[in-house]
Amino acid sequence: MVKEKVKLIIRISTFNAYAYLKECIDNVFMQSDLPNQVEILVCDNASDDTKNIMEGYVTQYPEAIRYVRHKSNFGMDKNFWSVIDNAKGEFVHLLGNDDRYTDSRLKKILSQIDKEKDLDVFCLSNNYLNTLNGKIIENSESDANDIFCKSSGGTFWLSERLKTLTLSNIVVRKSKCLEIENIENFFGTNWLHMVLLTLIVKLTTTVCIFNFNNPIVTVRIGNQRWLDND
Repeated sequence: MVKEKVKLIIRISTFNAYAYLKECIDNVFMQSDLPNQVEILVCDNASDDTKNIMEGYVTQYPEAIRYVRHKSNFGMDKNFWSVIDNAKGEFVHLLGNDDRYTDSRLKKILSQIDKEKDLDVFCLSNNYLNTLNGKIIENSESDANDIFCKSSGGTFWLSERLKTLTLSNIVVRKSKCLEIENIENFFGTNWLHMVLLTLIVKLTTTVCIFNFNNPIVTVRIGNQRWLDND
């Protein structure tokens, strides 16, 4: 049985990405100090071979991972929202199924959840993994301090430097997502994480931007599937 209440749901929506999915999940379990407040939730848009892979994980880690398989591929945004809808945690990290955490950085997200009780959104920092040559591309920004936009959503948008465009950089409070009315009107945009941010982040919202010089996640590039329905 999975835990009824956790601090952070690591959400992974997927469609025929099993080549990277296993690496993504194993990376979470490699965080040596992974606390009990984390759960992995994989929502699958009726992929070809993902079911067999995920059944193995659920058997091995029944208290740490949940798997939701849809009967048909109903598009990226609906799959994305199904993760929010099925999440039992306080916060949801929208981790891409081909991305991963940098070493021991998952604990920093959890630490900030404990420390800053009024936060509604985290914007993470990242570097890049070039799929074509296997090389890491470091972020060119030099900021070495976290940016706390306390009751100042406007400051957040002036400070995030387009980091929000990267799906894996977004952590949102689930309750704020569920307050959004008629979310289905935005299905089909393939940018649902940006919809959530623009509707959640108000002038009075408190947001944390993790410093750009110490990346939390590694984002894979060179294998983008912008037009796929995943």
